Amino acid sequence: MYNTVQSQLHHCDYEKLPELHSLSCCLKAVVSADTAAGIEQLRLSCGGHGYVTANNRPVLYGFATSVCTYEGENTVLYLQTARYLVKSWKQAMDGKPLPESVEYLNEAAKGVKHCRWNNGLECLIDAYDAVAAGSICSAAGNLYRRIRDGVSMKEAWNQTSIELAQCAKAHARVFIVKSFAKAIKQLNSKSEEFRQVMFQLCEPYIVYWALRNVGNILRFSSMQKEHAQTLHSRLEYLLLTIRRIAVGIVDGFDFDDHILCSALGAYDGNVYE
Repeated sequence: MYNTVQSQLHHCDYEKLPELHSLSCCLKAVVSADTAAGIEQLRLSCGGHGYVTANNRPVLYGFATSVCTYEGENTVLYLQTARYLVKSWKQAMDGKPLPESVEYLNEAAKGVKHCRWNNGLECLIDAYDAVAAGSICSAAGNLYRRIRDGVSMKEAWNQTSIELAQCAKAHARVFIVKSFAKAIKQLNSKSEEFRQVMFQLCEPYIVYWALRNVGNILRFSSMQKEHAQTLHSRLEYLLLTIRRIAVGIVDGFDFDDHILCSALGAYDGNVYE
């Protein structure tokens, strides 16, 4: 999309620029926040070792958290995306065509019912759509209600900003999940083992973030509370499966010792020596 927009800009075509801007904003925010949270989780999993300077976790964590601020502070970026989403929702309600990344709003605007819940991946992806669309609909509704009540646009936006930021997060997660699943389906590899490993990474990602946002999935999709426990059991099974190959996947990146700069990364396990 970036390359396409760059090419179009040379011909004074700005049609896809707003979509690219909205995606780059929310993706930067979500990915940087996920990275910082992931490093902190790794530090905690090391127990007391996580606080030792020689493991380099505090330095890595400091680098990661700074990304949440520079090149655009994350909350500000979420609200940039939210402006695009509110406009897109209005277009969907007016029956106008939408760019690919927000096409899911069309079905929500038409009141299309969601499929019967089955805990399958397609059903889960549909639930991500439902959460994002439902969040955007709710936030936009509250924003316009405040304006009708006589609140200025600027003040109404500020009063709705928490909801609007959540919309942008949900939108980013939809894009990541769909892109991940689509890439796995289209993966052109002769190695069936590689395809299997990539799927083993994709499925727990989708299930994990569905459970992290289970309240909104119950609120906006066809999921019932009994399905949540089944989904939790599914995640435990997936983690058990991927645990057997986790070290191999990480080693496959072959991070240089000069980059990690961590005593805990010693291959032989002799950390203190």
